[in-house]
Amino acid sequence: MKSQFSVKVEEGCACFKRSGEPKIKVYETQEKAYQGAFDWVEEMNIAFCQKHLFEVFAHEQNFIIKRKSNK
Repeated sequence: MKSQFSVKVEEGCACFKRSGEPKIKVYETQEKAYQGAFDWVEEMNIAFCQKHLFEVFAHEQNFIIKRKSNK
């Protein structure tokens, strides 16, 4: 069985919930998951209302996207 690597949004804001985006995306390699996480964060930080910003954190072999206040 192949390994899978995930990117998970830990806590989305209202904009994230309205977007219809999944909370978890799965990739075949850790490198693709890493790139996917940063691409996803960049997209959310541009497209959403800017009340929150999102950051990527490594967690074991996977990645977590966390929300923070944009004050």
